[in-house]
Amino acid sequence: MNSGRIKSISFTNSIGQEIFLIKNVEMGKKINLSSLPSGLYFVNIQTPHEMIVRKIIKD
Repeated sequence: MNSGRIKSISFTNSIGQEIFLIKNVEMGKKINLSSLPSGLYFVNIQTPHEMIVRKIIKD
């Protein structure tokens, strides 16, 4: 088990369409969201032990 890694991070829009997916992410990695239009998004973070979902609003 490597606790310093995230299995995947995906971004979905408010109607459930996956916008992009990043696999095998290191903890602390910055993700550039400048190409996303303004709106509501859900960030799905899959670790070896759990799935975390967070809501973000991009202005």
